[in-house]
Amino acid sequence: MHRIIALTLIALVLAACSPSSPSTPASGSATGPTSQATRTVPSLRIAILNDESTLTPYTYRFGYPGLQMLYLVYDTLMVLDAENTPKPLLASDVKIGPDGTTYDLTLRTGVTWHDGKPLTADDVKFTFDYFLANPKGSFTTPLRQVATVTVTSPTALSIRLRDPNPSFPIRALATVPILPKHLWESVEGARVNDYAATVGSGPYKLVEANPNSAYRLQANTSYMLGAPTVTELIFPIIRDQNTAFQALRSGEVQAITRETPAELVNQFNSGPFKVAKGPGFASTLLQFNLERAPLDRREVRQAIDYAIDKRMLVQTLLLNLGTAATPGFVHPDSPYHDPAVNLRYDPNRAKSLLDGIGARPGSDGTRVLDGRPLSFTLLVYSNNPTRIRAAELISGMLKEVGITATVRAMDADSVDALVWPDFDVAKGRNFDMAIWGWSAPVQVDIGRLVDLVHSDVRIGTSNIGGFKSAEADRLADQLRTTADESTRKRLAQSIEQLIATELPFVMLYFADGAYAYRADAYDGWVYQKGQGIFTRLSFVPAMNR
Repeated sequence: MHRIIALTLIALVLAACSPSSPSTPASGSATGPTSQATRTVPSLRIAILNDESTLTPYTYRFGYPGLQMLYLVYDTLMVLDAENTPKPLLASDVKIGPDGTTYDLTLRTGVTWHDGKPLTADDVKFTFDYFLANPKGSFTTPLRQVATVTVTSPTALSIRLRDPNPSFPIRALATVPILPKHLWESVEGARVNDYAATVGSGPYKLVEANPNSAYRLQANTSYMLGAPTVTELIFPIIRDQNTAFQALRSGEVQAITRETPAELVNQFNSGPFKVAKGPGFASTLLQFNLERAPLDRREVRQAIDYAIDKRMLVQTLLLNLGTAATPGFVHPDSPYHDPAVNLRYDPNRAKSLLDGIGARPGSDGTRVLDGRPLSFTLLVYSNNPTRIRAAELISGMLKEVGITATVRAMDADSVDALVWPDFDVAKGRNFDMAIWGWSAPVQVDIGRLVDLVHSDVRIGTSNIGGFKSAEADRLADQLRTTADESTRKRLAQSIEQLIATELPFVMLYFADGAYAYRADAYDGWVYQKGQGIFTRLSFVPAMNR
């Protein structure tokens, strides 16, 4: 158990504000796995945007980078490699039964928790039971299909699913963090209000934390795959983008988890700096509250979609370092994408749709439908200049077709409280529209479409707009239980077509991944396709082999 001493954070924060001297460079690059010659560096400071609370599976706040920080502390049974292929991690062997419903796992021997106690199959069973008894959407949802977990020895267990689920290795085995039973069995209702529960078996130990200032992680030198390549990771919280990049220039930090804005990429691609580039699966979209009239009218949502020029957004905001999104959510380069779902932009078509439902321009040019002006508040994070500019451009595009969208920039906590209170869709929503985004894992696994569209709040854990469709539920239920790959692709494309028609949200773009760092401090980064370089792969070379 790690004692968190807040006073020592004073020294930590002061250190994070002083210039750094170059550390021993590590071999490898940010385009693929590092070589076995990667050398250890003593310390690395990586700027993050916001605090991640107590950094447990129940308290981390953001899918990025919070979840990746979580995985530095907690291990999973499998891990996604740089190509997003699941490979054994805590499990040394995974055997899938012929009918796709049985998973027999053998755990690595000699694995211990950070407090020195042994990790056993009982911990795995406890974790599954705990997440099911104390729901946490991103971890509980993929476990709902588990019928039984049988421990056959201290290092072996058998998992039986109710139905075949080919997404199970990605969604559950490579995603669900394993909890130490001896600590969490006394945590009732997942109420975690201190750092006592932040104990895992991962490559790093959380040793100091102040959610308003910084986090410090120390390498687990006895880690089962070998000691990490960086002995100490410090994550200072720098909320302002300009301040963060100035800190990188001066050497106060050696990397930044936020993507590098397109206009800065060339500046950070010379001298001591490098920019790791790769495909980006993180989405940016315009989210609707479908429980609020007139956004409950499909024609209004369709008109908004037709009014927005997604290619112009990519050209203007991303300087073409990205991909314009087609309306069905699935990335255009995904093997599941239906090529018949095409990019749309037609302001005249938008006007025609609004005319067709009787939305006529009022005296100020804003259309009025059923006695109510088509006037909305558009929420956006105040610490994201690119999204703010996107909101402003979209507001101008909508004005051209008679829709008023007033941009309101707020801090992330305030926006989240209105759009996704406590990250629980069962708690409702209180907004009109918001510039939103989902982190890369949502795009990596096609099964996540179920989370986005299912109306059952226990299943549609990412359905933040309150979308309801009997057809979507039917297709989603089939997708989450079908094992045949060709059938899954057909179902996914059917859901993609349905999203493109019903438009519970309007897809905008996928920004390419571009992450600036100081190569003179550390150059052992590994680019995980669609997810970037700030993952455990960059610090544990054995995970890439």
